[in-house]
Amino acid sequence: MGLHGTEPHGRAMWRSLFLPLRERVVFASFITMLCPLQSPQLQPGQFSCREASSSTDFQPPTTAGRAYSPDEDGAATRSPLFALCGERADAIVCVLADGKVVFFDLTDEHEGPKEIRRFSTRKLRTCTSYKATCASIIPLEVTYMCRVSAVTQPTTAPPLSGSSCNSAIFKPEPTGSDRAMYLRGVVGSSDGSVEVFSEHGFVFGFVAHDVPVVAVAAIYTAEDEDAVQRQEVASKKRDFKLSPGSDNPGCQFEISIVGLGFVTCSSDGVVYVWKRDGLAIKPTMFEKSAFPSRTFKWHVVQPSSREWLLSGMGAARTPLVVHITPGMVHEIRVRSSVTFRDVEPRIKLPGSPFSRTTAIAAVENLALVARGKKVYRVNFAESRCERILTALHTVTGLYLSRAGLAVATCDSGSMLYVLSLDPMSVLGRYYVRGGGPLYSVSLHPDSHLLAIVSGDGTVEVALMPEAWNDGAANKVYTRSDVMNSIQAARALYCLVGMHKRHGDASYNAADVMLQAAEYESLLLARMAVPEGTLRYLHPATEIA
Repeated sequence: MGLHGTEPHGRAMWRSLFLPLRERVVFASFITMLCPLQSPQLQPGQFSCREASSSTDFQPPTTAGRAYSPDEDGAATRSPLFALCGERADAIVCVLADGKVVFFDLTDEHEGPKEIRRFSTRKLRTCTSYKATCASIIPLEVTYMCRVSAVTQPTTAPPLSGSSCNSAIFKPEPTGSDRAMYLRGVVGSSDGSVEVFSEHGFVFGFVAHDVPVVAVAAIYTAEDEDAVQRQEVASKKRDFKLSPGSDNPGCQFEISIVGLGFVTCSSDGVVYVWKRDGLAIKPTMFEKSAFPSRTFKWHVVQPSSREWLLSGMGAARTPLVVHITPGMVHEIRVRSSVTFRDVEPRIKLPGSPFSRTTAIAAVENLALVARGKKVYRVNFAESRCERILTALHTVTGLYLSRAGLAVATCDSGSMLYVLSLDPMSVLGRYYVRGGGPLYSVSLHPDSHLLAIVSGDGTVEVALMPEAWNDGAANKVYTRSDVMNSIQAARALYCLVGMHKRHGDASYNAADVMLQAAEYESLLLARMAVPEGTLRYLHPATEIA
C-alpha cells in the first residue's frame, strides 16, 4: 500500500474541538451512559473546520451522516437490549494524570461538551508520586453482566501491598434503592495499583505490581463449580461471612462480580491474569518479557456474548489474549485467558528479527500489528499476514473496531491514519493540533467521531469528513446476529412465516405439520417475549 499525498481534488474537511480541560489527560474514550442526562446529540456545526488529506482514489459522496438522538427511542434508552445493541457516543470519559476521572456530556447541541461528573482515586498506597499511567473501558457486555446493586463504599481503603493481596473489602450500608451500579472502567497507576470505577466513583481496587502498571484490561470469565465451592469455603473462614443468598449488600456485590477478572502488565514486562478466588483476587503469570525492563505488545479480545446474555442460549465465551511472542522469534499468538493455551495456530510476522513490534489491536479472527512504519493485517482463520499500510512515521498506536474501521497513530508528526478493512483502503489521515506522540485514541464508528489524547495531554474530538458517510466508513456492524437470537425475534419471524403461508392456496400434509410446529414454537416463544419488542429490531429484519 503506497503513501497518500496531498492532492487538491482529494482533500476532505475534518471538524474538531477540544474538551474544556486544563489538567493533563492520559486516556479518553467514548462511552454509553446508562443513565442519560440530556437528550440532544452533538451536532457537526459545533466543530471547527480543518482540512486533511485523504486517499486520492476515493470518490466522496455528498450525503451527510446521521447522528443518534435519544429522543427517538424514548424509554428504550433504559432498556438492557438497547444498551447492549445500541452503543452511543453520548459521553466521553477522561482519566487525568492525577488519577481523577471526568465525564463529559456530548448531548447538548447548544453548549457543546460539558463536564457532568468528576471524582478522585482513593490511592490504595501511600505514595507521594502517584500518577495514572494507563486505563481502559470495561466492555459494555461485561459491564451489564457484572452489574451490582447500589452500595456504599468504605471511607478508607484497606492497606494493600504486594501482588498477593486481596481485593478491597466492602462494608456497604443497607440501602432501599434498586438502582443498579455499573462498573465502567479500570485505571492503572505508577504505584502498581489498579482501581475500578463506575459512573459515580471508584468502587474497589487492588495492588497488581510492585512497579508501575503500563497496561490493564478487564475480562469476564464464567465461574465454574470449583470456583463456587472455593468461594463458599473461603467465606466460612472469614469474620465477615458473605454466604450466597444473603441479603447483605456486600454479599450481593461479591456474587455480582464473581466473573470479573483483569489482565495487567507491569513496566518490567510481566503480564498477570487476575481472577476471583473466593473473596480474594489472585494473579497467575501469563507471560513475561525475555529482556529486562522491556514490555511486549498484547491485546485482550472479549468475544461477544450477547446471544447468551439476551436469550440464555449457549454460554459466555472465553476471553482471549492476542500477543507477540517475547524474544527474537516474532510470532503472533492467540491464547485463552483461562487455560493459557493457543486457540489459533501461531503466525510468523514478516520483517527482521531485530525489528520491534510497536502496536497491536485485535477483534475476533482479525488483528492489526505495527512494526515500525509498517502495519500488517493478520487473518487467523486463513493464517495469513499481509501489509496494508506504510506510514510516514513509526506507528505506536492502533485501534480496531468490529465495524471494520481502524485507526493508526504515529509517534511524531501529530498524524493518524483512518483505515477501512473491508474493502481495504486508506480513507485519509489527520494532523492532530495538540502535537505528538498520541497517547490514546477512541473511535465510535456509528457517529464517525474520534477522541484523541495528544502529546500535550489535551483531548481533541474530531468528526470525520461528511464525504465518507456513504462510503466504506459507513459500513457499520448491524448486530443482526443478536436480533436473530433473542426470543422476541424468533417469535416474530415465526409469525411472519405463518402469515406468508396463509396466502398460499395449496396445502399438503407437510405444510400442515410445519404450520403446527410453528404455532407451537410461537406459543412457547411468546411466553418469554416482553411487550413492545418490535421497536428494538433492526429495520433490515423486514418484520411488519
